Amino acid sequence: MGDKNPISETTVTDNNTTTVPKPVRNREKISSGDTLGWFIEEGEWIVIKTDGAGGDQE
Repeated sequence: MGDKNPISETTVTDNNTTTVPKPVRNREKISSGDTLGWFIEEGEWIVIKTDGAGGDQE
């Protein structure tokens, strides 16, 4: 992302959870129960709304 400014920032809690910021939830129509996919591409984190068919890859 380089010199881009984030829409918002969140903090990861002791339980390793975070909140999707309201501007992001509203813009992307994310609701309770929706599934998000997490990716790393060229050192950048990408989070997208998915259909829930993905898997946990550690």
